[in-house]
Amino acid sequence: MFGFIHESIRQMMIRMFGEEFWKEAMHKAGFESGKENVINHHYPDSDTYAIVDSVSNLAKIPREEIWEMYGGFLVEYTMETGWDQMLRAMSQNLKGFLDNLDSLHYFIDHVVYKANLRGPSFRCEENLDKTITLHYFTSRSGLYPIVKGVIREVARRVFTMEISITVTGRTQRTVQMSAGERVEEHVTFLIKLGQSRQTSPTQQNNDLKELEENQQQQQHNNRIPSITNEGVEGELSVLFSANDRLLEEPLIPSPCPTWQSSQTNTIIDSFSDWELRIGKADYAGLLPYHIVVDRDCRLVQFGKALYNHVTPELLQPGTPLVRIFEIYRPQIPLDFESICNFINAVFVLQVRTSPLSLQQSQQGGGSQQTSQRSPTDLPPTSNEGGFEELSVAMHAQHLKLKGQMMMMSSGNELMYLCSPYVTSIPELLKYGLRLSSIPLHDATRDLILLNQQRLSDVEANLQLEANNEQLEQMARDLEAEKKKTDTLLREMLPASVATALINGYSVDALNCPFCQPKGIVRILNDLFTKFDRLVTLHDVYKVETVGDSYMTVGGVPESVSDHCERICHLALGMIWEARGVMDPVSKNGLRVRCGIHTGNIVAGVVGVKMPRFCLFGDTVNTAARMESHSPQGMVHTSESATRSAQRTGRFEFVCRGQVPIKGKGLMRTFFLLRSFKKSVWEIIDRVRDENINSIDGYEELASGMDLRGSSQLKTQNNSGRGMTNADEMDGINTKSPLCMVT
Repeated sequence: MFGFIHESIRQMMIRMFGEEFWKEAMHKAGFESGKENVINHHYPDSDTYAIVDSVSNLAKIPREEIWEMYGGFLVEYTMETGWDQMLRAMSQNLKGFLDNLDSLHYFIDHVVYKANLRGPSFRCEENLDKTITLHYFTSRSGLYPIVKGVIREVARRVFTMEISITVTGRTQRTVQMSAGERVEEHVTFLIKLGQSRQTSPTQQNNDLKELEENQQQQQHNNRIPSITNEGVEGELSVLFSANDRLLEEPLIPSPCPTWQSSQTNTIIDSFSDWELRIGKADYAGLLPYHIVVDRDCRLVQFGKALYNHVTPELLQPGTPLVRIFEIYRPQIPLDFESICNFINAVFVLQVRTSPLSLQQSQQGGGSQQTSQRSPTDLPPTSNEGGFEELSVAMHAQHLKLKGQMMMMSSGNELMYLCSPYVTSIPELLKYGLRLSSIPLHDATRDLILLNQQRLSDVEANLQLEANNEQLEQMARDLEAEKKKTDTLLREMLPASVATALINGYSVDALNCPFCQPKGIVRILNDLFTKFDRLVTLHDVYKVETVGDSYMTVGGVPESVSDHCERICHLALGMIWEARGVMDPVSKNGLRVRCGIHTGNIVAGVVGVKMPRFCLFGDTVNTAARMESHSPQGMVHTSESATRSAQRTGRFEFVCRGQVPIKGKGLMRTFFLLRSFKKSVWEIIDRVRDENINSIDGYEELASGMDLRGSSQLKTQNNSGRGMTNADEMDGINTKSPLCMVT
């Protein structure tokens, strides 16, 4: 069912029991909050039944009473939401209102919401005792209590009268459809009209007496001739009679509007002074899309415009209607009895086949075939359309017709008064039609033009609603992500610091009685900010900063062949950038120690609450030893790191000799002095001051290096002289207690 049904049920329950009651009912029905009442969404019938069952169980009210209560509230809610004028304008009496319910369902389903829902059908019969017999047909079993509530509330609000309505019969039958079998429920209601607030009892008795006299007169004097099979061979005649006295006198409507239709029939029967006869060809041109069938649903009469869409072989008297058309709405068998049961419904029929002449024209038959496709008394095209319509129809889809079925006075024939089922210009072109294909008296022409703007407004509203729902979902997702970010920030930082950062404030360093001034924190922040820029510049990975140590790694997690070359360039850049950070005590630039080692490591994410990417293995410890045994302002490398760097890069190393390393014994180590591939300015990505700096910057860099700790000095270049023949270790890693590089 449509989402409007769910929303109106929600409104009724909230007004009766409150918001919490509805939330609990939806929870028991298995609906997510806010997903049960999307106005333009089409829900399965099982969802609607689940909602009503949940409400019934929670409120301890039988399901039938819930449906009947909903029927009354539906009228109230519909009138509150702007449809009250339309309901009041449907008819002057209750019977006319019920007879037009089918067209109202069609309008809501197909015009307002552009849906194809299975609506019910209603048919009324007037009884001599001033009661109404209502026949209700539906494919949804068990919803008949809604009808009782709707009719009772409509009578009260629209026609200001009280009625009693009871169920007098309820049957079901299986209907064979093209898509399979379908169970159809038929419920009969007896409606007794109470005293109207605007009509006195005396006036009602007079109206009832007048009704009985009118019905007796109709039974003995029926002056409207029927359309019979004989009319196909002769002329189709329609008689209209006029009475001068009745035309001159004003027609005063009955004080009781319920019987106005019967009074109108009596006036028409009294028209007897003149007759107007219309020939069959004129009638077929006046209503170019009409169809007349007999009780066997065989063709009797048809409009001339159908020749443009149906093969001439089928447009012959006696052809079964099901051979030409398939019924699109209502979903019933195309037989006489079913049509009579749904006589008040809007019927939509679709042509099954294209005209044979059109198929021949597509194959090259041309206009010569066109001239032979219809009898001379029924021209195949309209005067305005001509062959332009035919050329367009050659590429059109099968035509749909929309209209009403009317029972002829003889009771043996049905007339289908219809027009092409089009509501917009694109649909008109889809069927190969033009506005000239529709008679001037047909309001479909105006509907097509006016509906263009309405369709634009409806599409805009639907798009706005969809965008609004999307924005709401994005807002919920954003709020969830914000909560995750805030939670992660509070786990990584102290609560007060995290709260300040979340609120957009900066966090200043604090004075502690047992620490140096807060300038220490500012120095480390400036230093590590410079290091972070270099890490990004040389595409290596920063592992962690602990205290005053800074640890990076090359070749992890993505493996690269020049991992050690990148780390060496990074180390030289760190030495240079550190000198730009001033020591507040000595007023000199900082001098950091760097240690580099290459080898195997184990890397991975450790922890759940505060996950971190960590490195494990002897390579990490060796790199830390290289740093701790390095003089200030120097880059201290192991032999394996030196050999790995020379494999892809061009560096100048100085051999430090055999150095006792804590936990390692004697190790042959080196100092990194310069790179022959990049200048210092390229390494730090800064512009050289030609008036102050040297060309490559290594002269300034060497001025701060301390080589006094070397036991023996031996220069190593890219030729590898002085290097050992030991096998190089796989992979790399790095760690540094002030600056670690690997």
